[in-house]
Amino acid sequence: MSNKYWIAAMIFCAFGLSIHSFSQSGLVKIADLGTGPYGDMAIQGGYAYCAAYGAGLDILDISDTGNIRRVSNLNWPGSLYRVKVRGNHAFVGNAGNGLSIVDVSDPLNPLRISCLPELGHISDLDIYDDKVYAIGNDGSSWINAIHIIDVTKPYDPIILGSYMGDEPSLSVSARGNTLFVGKLGGFWILDASSPADIKLLSSVRYTNEQEGTVPALIPTNDALYVSVQGFYISRLEIYDIANLAKPVQESSLELDYGFYRMLLSGNMLVGMNRKVTINVQDEVFQHDGTLRIVDVSDLHNPVILSEESMNGLISCFQLAESKLYISLEEHGLKVMDVSDWGQPAIIGAYNDSHDARCVARNGNITYVGGDDRGIQVLDTSRPESPLVLNQVDFQSPIVDMSITGQHLVVLHGFLNLYGAYHGLRIFDISLPASPVEIGRISGLPVVQDIQCLGDWLYVACYDSGVYIYNLTDPTTPELAAIYTNDTETHRIMDIQLQGSLLVVLNIVYGMDEDTSKLELLDVSDPYHPVLLGGKMFGGAGFELALGTNHAYIADNRNLVTVIDYSQPDQPTFVNTVNTRFYHTRCAVVAENTLFVTDDETIQAFDLLNPDAPVLQYVYRSLSPKAIPSPIREKTASNSYWFP
Repeated sequence: MSNKYWIAAMIFCAFGLSIHSFSQSGLVKIADLGTGPYGDMAIQGGYAYCAAYGAGLDILDISDTGNIRRVSNLNWPGSLYRVKVRGNHAFVGNAGNGLSIVDVSDPLNPLRISCLPELGHISDLDIYDDKVYAIGNDGSSWINAIHIIDVTKPYDPIILGSYMGDEPSLSVSARGNTLFVGKLGGFWILDASSPADIKLLSSVRYTNEQEGTVPALIPTNDALYVSVQGFYISRLEIYDIANLAKPVQESSLELDYGFYRMLLSGNMLVGMNRKVTINVQDEVFQHDGTLRIVDVSDLHNPVILSEESMNGLISCFQLAESKLYISLEEHGLKVMDVSDWGQPAIIGAYNDSHDARCVARNGNITYVGGDDRGIQVLDTSRPESPLVLNQVDFQSPIVDMSITGQHLVVLHGFLNLYGAYHGLRIFDISLPASPVEIGRISGLPVVQDIQCLGDWLYVACYDSGVYIYNLTDPTTPELAAIYTNDTETHRIMDIQLQGSLLVVLNIVYGMDEDTSKLELLDVSDPYHPVLLGGKMFGGAGFELALGTNHAYIADNRNLVTVIDYSQPDQPTFVNTVNTRFYHTRCAVVAENTLFVTDDETIQAFDLLNPDAPVLQYVYRSLSPKAIPSPIREKTASNSYWFP
């Protein structure tokens, strides 16, 4: 594993860690962790049900706001955008996979029981009585339809009728048999008393001076609250809808940015706008997500009671028992006490949305290092539902980790193209859930990788060789040796240990073409490392994985080079394998299988003949969205792969 930015193929979540099981029949994804931000959430009975985009449905226990924890995750193809919960069922809108219904009678073990994929991309949905109202799009155009689905039998949902619009619909709210649909440039009021024959009751369209879209609206018995997001003018509009055929505007409250989402509690309307960045003639204006509480007791004169900047992009929010649960893309979930609407206060947080970079395992305890929240300590005894046990904060990103005995060695710092400027910290993990820092190493040059074995720590420094430390006394690590070869031309990209053999992958500069070199060191006496042999080969090697007497190196040519080192003093080139990837990364060798990744795919090669890996199957990402962050560690253990 090297220190460069390695975009791991199988991060199927918005920001975090994926857990996989592999077998001869193929890879099976069983869980995600680090899935935020949440695109939508619903709250019921002490649990928050969160649509985690491409990472499925997260269920959080929020009964204790000071200790919010994720209790389960259920994933399936497509990105999740909307979720509603009624009774024992969650109704989930997917991108490209229609409406899914999940049995959540046991929040710790949710079960997807039905799906209507023919609805296409679900951009919004609402539920009233035993009907779900969903805006769907088949992906062929911007035009979409409003569908009515009977969910009396959740195992067998039935589409009762649809209403096709002539322009994009953005939001839908149901009240009885009346539908309120926010659109591009206005809104509709529909009579859905006969789902097979939905009728348009009224339509409000904005003039050029008041142009805008309606991303959110809330109906009550006699009023309709409409958020209008315009390019020049944004506002909250309130309509009298005593006559549904002729809504009458009662008031309008101008806003700097319109509400992306809204909710109503009594006479209090809570609205949020998203973080906005505008570039005007190379000058950038940025506006953070803001939460506003508006007193609408007087429909003719709405008044803003409070405004709270969230210092980031707000994805969604929900209200439960005088508490607002707010999902932020950069900072996870925040809990705000709104018992006093004029003075809301943050009282808790849950952050599962960091950039995961590396993992280390110790039995059923997994340590996850990230960019912004230090180390998470997870109980992975149930890999399909990992639990967060603890968190160790750092002031700089975690770049790499390695475990030896009862010690966790952590490389942290800031990355550039060549590695990490950093420090090393050593933690006592004799109590696995409670790491305690006991030692540090500082003053190292740029580091690419760390590996531990027994009482020894091997630190691969990009252009300065391999530093070897004795950790017999981890409180005061001893520098035992420094191995250097031709540091003028060799740059270390990765190291791997196999018993007393240390395998070093270098890129060689100064050649006419990209060239790499594999070096094999005898470290049976770490105080005196001995170079046994080396092998030059074509391509700039990225990653190194070791099988039995074979090294597999992924390079910039989308090839995996196979080198036989059964005779370490005379390693030999035996083969190259074309992976057909745009960016090839060598992941890991486990259970006689070589896993190679690119940005969205894992290829698994059978190593029955280690000289000639044979492609067995391809596991493609369930979420084709852009991978947001690098993760650089890979670990295979107990039939699970932690990329």
